[in-house]
Amino acid sequence: MKNAICLLMFLPAAAYPNPDYPTGNMSVAVFNFQSDKGANEKFGVADAGKSVASLLACDLSALEPIRVVDRGSIQQGEGSSKMSLGEPITPEGARQIGRALGATSLVSGQILASHAQVIIAAKVVSAETGAATGAMVKGDTSTPIADLISQLGAQVARIAMIQKGVEPTSWAPAAIVGTRERATSLGSNIPHDEVACVLAIDGRVIPDEVEKWSQTQTLLPGFHEIFVRYYDGTASAGHDFVFNAKPGASYEVYFEKGHLSLASLNTPAVPSVGPVLWIRDQRTREPVTAVTQVSFGPRQPGVPTDFEFRGLNDVSTGDNPDFSRSPSLRFK
Repeated sequence: MKNAICLLMFLPAAAYPNPDYPTGNMSVAVFNFQSDKGANEKFGVADAGKSVASLLACDLSALEPIRVVDRGSIQQGEGSSKMSLGEPITPEGARQIGRALGATSLVSGQILASHAQVIIAAKVVSAETGAATGAMVKGDTSTPIADLISQLGAQVARIAMIQKGVEPTSWAPAAIVGTRERATSLGSNIPHDEVACVLAIDGRVIPDEVEKWSQTQTLLPGFHEIFVRYYDGTASAGHDFVFNAKPGASYEVYFEKGHLSLASLNTPAVPSVGPVLWIRDQRTREPVTAVTQVSFGPRQPGVPTDFEFRGLNDVSTGDNPDFSRSPSLRFK
C-alpha cells in the first residue's frame, strides 16, 4: 500500500532567528521514530522509524498553519539531541533543542507491528514548557499506512497548536476523480469513450473503476499512492503516481493521446505508443505529479504487487518525485 510533487515546504532553522518563538509560529521538528526488527520487516525497509518520521513530516507540511523543521537539520544534530518516546526530557532540555532547531514542538515516536496490527505512537513535547502529550493511531492489515500517517499528522498538528495556545482546527479531505473524452479512431467515424480513472488508492482497488471514473474518491491530507488506468474501449495502460494531497483540494487524473512513431505506423507488429498520464489540480490545472507516457499492455492492468515510495528511507524535498518500483519490497 501506500510516494510529486512535493509541494513540500521544509523550513530550515535559519528561518527562525528569534529563540523566543513569536506568536503564531508553530514549527514542528519530527525526530526519527523507534522501530524494531518486526516493524522493519513488515514495512519492508531497513529503518521503518526513519521512513515513517519522514512521511509524517511531509504530511505535516501540508497542514496550515504548521511549519516543519528541515529534516536534514534534525539528522545533523540528532546525535547530541536524540528524542525518544520512552525517555523523559526536562523543560530546559526541550527549550535547548527547540532553540537549536527553531521548533516550538518536538515529536518522537515508536512503531509496533504484529502480523495483524500496526500501532504508531507519538509524543509531542512543547519546546517552551517541556509538557508532553501523546498521540496514537492503529490499524489492521487492511488499513493503508498512508492513512495512518495522515491521521497521526492531524493529531500532532492539533497538539502543536494547543501547545502554542492556538485554537486547533480540522483539515478537510482532498478529492480525486477521473476524466473522459469522446473520440474517433484513426480511419473510423465510430465514436468511443476514452477514460483515465483511479484504479486503486494506497493499494485499495476501486471495483468497476472505468464505470466509476466520475465518482469522487476522498484522500486524507498527505502522501498517497494513486494507481491510474487509461482505457479506450480496446486497449489499457496503467501507471503509479505518489503525491502530497493538500487539504480540501480537488484533483483529477488527466491524459493526452500518445503519438504514433514512424516505426509503429510502418510495422504492424510494433504496438502504438500509449497515452500521456498525470494527475493535476482541478482548479489551477497544474500537474501535481510527473507527466508520464505509458505503454499499452496486452492485458488490462492490475494493481502491482510490489510498491515502494521513491525515497522511502529518505523522502525527497525535490520537486515532483515520481513513483519507483522495487523488485521485492512492498510498503504495507
